Amino acid sequence: MRDGLSLLDQAIALTDGKIAGAAVRDMLGIADRGRLFDLLEATLGGRLEEALEILADLYRLGGDPVVVLQDLMDIVHTATRLKLTPRSAEDEALPDLERTRGLALGEGLGLAELARAWQLLLKGYGEAQLTPQPLQASEMVLIRLAHASTLPPPGDLIQQLKDETPSASPPAAAGQAAGSGTVAVARPAQSISAPPTAAVQPTAVAVPAPQAAAPACGTLAITSFPALVALAGDKGEQQIAYHLEHDICLVHFSSGALVYRPLAVAPQDLNVRLQRLLKEWTGSDWRIERSEEVGDAPLGEQKEAAAAAHTHEALQHPLALAFLAQFPDARLIAHRRKADALPPASASDDALLEDGGGLSR
Repeated sequence: MRDGLSLLDQAIALTDGKIAGAAVRDMLGIADRGRLFDLLEATLGGRLEEALEILADLYRLGGDPVVVLQDLMDIVHTATRLKLTPRSAEDEALPDLERTRGLALGEGLGLAELARAWQLLLKGYGEAQLTPQPLQASEMVLIRLAHASTLPPPGDLIQQLKDETPSASPPAAAGQAAGSGTVAVARPAQSISAPPTAAVQPTAVAVPAPQAAAPACGTLAITSFPALVALAGDKGEQQIAYHLEHDICLVHFSSGALVYRPLAVAPQDLNVRLQRLLKEWTGSDWRIERSEEVGDAPLGEQKEAAAAAHTHEALQHPLALAFLAQFPDARLIAHRRKADALPPASASDDALLEDGGGLSR
């Protein structure tokens, strides 16, 4: 209520006491609903120059381009509902503008066109939220939407391709080539020295037959649970890899089977997502099950414990103990195992210990 009174006082101050809806919209930076309908109709009608001018006007009046895309999505949704269920227009909560222009928009477009507009706006809305230039991103969304409005629905395109596909079979080959894997194709053959009026005789030429495409499914073998986690990261499924490494306890793993105990933060749909990905990567079905058994510690905790053990081992080295005796405030920032090959020492090498005055190996 206090916020409402503050906005009312602000509106009175800006309008000299005569408050109108347009003035309040300008004050709050809210786009005029009628202009939004104009914007959508111009875009879907292919009048791209008009649509871009309307978007620029809304932006100059303080409208957020991302919010404009969201409002266009609301309009498409309303028009689709009114087209499918005309009785929803009787809802008293629906404003007159939404009712009249939403019905008109739905009558002028098919369900396929409305669904396509919704998908393009939804994808563009997500892109505009992430870009540092939302106005330019919103303009590109309108351009895509206007271009798509000139295309026929996908169903009509498929039917058109079917109608244009020739039904006549190709001409029979002139002869059979010897051996399998070849097809005899007749083509004219003419001697270079023959006169132009000489008759052209067909000759059979053996052409290799096209080979069958290799199966698309994968045949990758996963031999261990850490290999599975690494594979998920290599495939770009970083979220799945993180859940496998930190949010589950391994109970059993074998080629084609994984049993684990989920921690509280593990997603509920991890089984389904992992089964789908493993089917895609390996070409075979996997058995993914949850269990109440304790299992091993999460792989991430095991790695942290191993790193802590290695750090403790390094700090117990006589050279490290001697260094710490001279520089008590030094701390370990990096270390290598003795078996690892060490490059020649240089100023750019990773340091072993750091004290208050600099770095020392």
